[in-house]
Amino acid sequence: MKKLFLSCALVSAISGCAVNTAPLTRDQVAAKVAVKVGYAGCNGCNMVRTYVAPHLYWKQFVNDPDFHGWLDLNLQLTSTNYNTAGHAQAYRIVAGVIASGGFQDAWMTHVRSDPQDRCPSDAEVVHGYHGFHTGNGIEFWLVKDDGTYMQLGHMADSNGQTIANLECFSNVGSGASWTQLIDLPTQVVDDARRQNRAIWIFAGRELTKFESTSDGYNPATVAHTVRKGVLMEFSPDYVGGFGDGLTRLGAAMPAAR
Repeated sequence: MKKLFLSCALVSAISGCAVNTAPLTRDQVAAKVAVKVGYAGCNGCNMVRTYVAPHLYWKQFVNDPDFHGWLDLNLQLTSTNYNTAGHAQAYRIVAGVIASGGFQDAWMTHVRSDPQDRCPSDAEVVHGYHGFHTGNGIEFWLVKDDGTYMQLGHMADSNGQTIANLECFSNVGSGASWTQLIDLPTQVVDDARRQNRAIWIFAGRELTKFESTSDGYNPATVAHTVRKGVLMEFSPDYVGGFGDGLTRLGAAMPAAR
């Protein structure tokens, strides 16, 4: 398999795959906001504008009795009219994912001639892989002030795929990398900017756990939901700086619908 790399989605040409390991100030974020015109496969589509904030990076290793795996995330907050309703600007989270163990199971792939879920072969990757995916990838949830979780939607590309740049590796453990696009409601970003608050996101997998119990007379099985993954913060400076950067570039702000 080709050498493992962390894919950078449709905005990779702007700033590469560098990540920030130290917090940036609001002014630093604003200065780093950049714009890409067009998209992969149509550089001349100059009405499509994608504005991107700097990369942020998180990683998590889970080694619980019922679940284990690595999850590395390279994220950007973006505003884009790529493949949106009416070509209106909308907020998205672009996620470059490296996953192993249980997190790797977030994708499932098959092609028409092969009923087995599998990674593409070296030859398929080299010549451009165009399979389809029965899974959406890592799940993302907005963590609300009251501690509840709101699941965020997966966004498809112009080919209808929610996972892109899928590549498997076995040189360092075993796993896969891919990119995916997540919807972030405009109202969430607007509220965070206006109130100078962070946006908290949980990313990972949701599992159903079964426990045996009894009412004192008969045995019973109780199912409840558990989430495995990483809790992440888009800080007030990051969110506010992104808005400032959009203003600096004369970009239209996404409008709540």
